[in-house]
Amino acid sequence: MNNIDDGSKITPVYVKPGFLVSGKISKMYDNGVEMTFLGGLVGTCFIDHLGGEGYKIGQKVESRVISVDPVGKGISLSMKSNIINWDQEVSQELKSIQVGQRFENAKIQQ
Repeated sequence: MNNIDDGSKITPVYVKPGFLVSGKISKMYDNGVEMTFLGGLVGTCFIDHLGGEGYKIGQKVESRVISVDPVGKGISLSMKSNIINWDQEVSQELKSIQVGQRFENAKIQQ
C-alpha cells in the first residue's frame, strides 16, 4: 500500500493516513504504546486504539496510520482489528454517499 523505496530516507512526510505498517513495540506507557516501523519511524498507539491486552516491548505488531503531524512529526497508530482490516471496497462505498444523505439509507454491504 505504501510506495516507499527501501533505499530512501524515511521521514514522517512520506507516511500517510491509511498506511498499514508492521513494526515492534519499543516503549510502554500508561496510556498506550510506542512502536517503531519502516526502519526507524516512531508512532504512538493510544489506549483507545489498542487491539487487545498483553503487549510487551519487542513484540511484532501490525497497525494502521490514522494521523500524521508533519510539523511535530507525530504519528498516531491504531491496532484495532476493524481499522487494520478496513476493506477498500467499504471505503469506496462511503465515498459514493452524497452530502446530506442519511447514513442508514446508504447502500453499504458488509
